[in-house]
Amino acid sequence: MPPLYGETIETAQAFIKIINLSQFHSPLEIVKIGNYIDRLNSGNTAAKDAIDIALHNLIGKILNVPFYKYFNLAKRNLKTSKTIGIDSSEIIEQRVLEADDFNYLKIKFEGNKDAEIIKAMRNVSDKPQFIDPYQGHQILYGTIHLNDTNGIGLINPTWDKIESYVKNINSFFYCF
Repeated sequence: MPPLYGETIETAQAFIKIINLSQFHSPLEIVKIGNYIDRLNSGNTAAKDAIDIALHNLIGKILNVPFYKYFNLAKRNLKTSKTIGIDSSEIIEQRVLEADDFNYLKIKFEGNKDAEIIKAMRNVSDKPQFIDPYQGHQILYGTIHLNDTNGIGLINPTWDKIESYVKNINSFFYCF
């Protein structure tokens, strides 16, 4: 559970214990259930999201309908990503090599090892990468800049620079 939001496994378990779904006749009443759960208190977003995901999954199973059909969306072939955690360069390289079946790599950042993490990943792969900053990491103070000619560097993250950077990059995605 992200400590940044003041939630723990214990607070989520306590919240789930106060939920009484007996007033609902079917999990298909997902909007009513969601409104009820949301009104119970203002926090516990992780627990609320978990319940929402579980209800959507259950509805799909009950109706035997995939997610995209339930929401009347076009079927798309989705590309998947593999999260590479914070570790030594050697372990990061090993994990990247093990992620061969994934289209994208998601990098966990913590601040003081960001450039080292990207270098280790780029040593063994040129797959597109997403940044996933660790909770509370001040990623907006410096944007990792990566391309084939300049290597790795930091740029000041003014919005116009970030917008231009994101529009022009072809092998690296910055997610905030």
